[in-house]
Amino acid sequence: MNLNTLTMFDAAARHLNFRLAAQELFLTQGAVAQRIRKLEQDLGVQLFQRHARGIRLTEKGERYHQAVREALSLINNATRELTGCTAELTISAPPSVVTKWLMPRLAEFSARYPDINVRISASEKLTDFDQEDVDLAVRQGQAPDEKNLDYKRLADLSLLIVCAPDFLAENQIPTSMTDFADLKLIEDGHRSWEQLLGRRPEQALNLSHSHLAIDAAVNHQGVALVPGILVEQELATGKLTIIHQPAPVKEQGLYLIWRKDGDETNPVISLLTRWLSPD
Repeated sequence: MNLNTLTMFDAAARHLNFRLAAQELFLTQGAVAQRIRKLEQDLGVQLFQRHARGIRLTEKGERYHQAVREALSLINNATRELTGCTAELTISAPPSVVTKWLMPRLAEFSARYPDINVRISASEKLTDFDQEDVDLAVRQGQAPDEKNLDYKRLADLSLLIVCAPDFLAENQIPTSMTDFADLKLIEDGHRSWEQLLGRRPEQALNLSHSHLAIDAAVNHQGVALVPGILVEQELATGKLTIIHQPAPVKEQGLYLIWRKDGDETNPVISLLTRWLSPD
């Protein structure tokens, strides 16, 4: 049995969503769905029930997933012992946060602590710490209110209106928020322009994630409205420039979340928490 196929099955079973499983594994949704169908054909067993609103495991699929998770855990533990990694930590974060904020910080962390193996799960959904093999989660929005969770605010989620310097030179700077509707706007999955303007932009490039909107702005595709924490590198290197900063929403922030007992049972969580939020 192909180990990559079982890894895809495990991700799909945990998320109950082929798209989210693909994001975690940095694959396409079609590749994951096709591999799962091939697995079902090879086994002669239906593992998932497919519905218009999503998928769910069959009874046999649930039993098989439990065994696969245990087997993958044994393999991962054996690999850690063989390679000398003394600790492992799994972080779940939205794809844009992973790409633009988390990865640069983890590069320095891994160089400082090479014996700690950090695994990243790119996912938009809320983390279920009881059901998922996740130690820390980074999420945007309001602070969590679950009693069994602890959290730390990493940064504000102040939005910035940004574009490439060349695009700014070729277009007149708007004097009011309503004037932005006359420009080519780049909208991400959060629909921030629609919320700010109070209506859907007439001419907009619609993209699914903030990191795609940022890359489009860098490539002179228009004006993006994105969290400032995600464009730190682009602003520092001059690839993007700030046109305007709307008033921040005080309740919104970037949060690091973990189980209340996690910091006591896993000292690596405490170490990485201090690394990501030194203040």
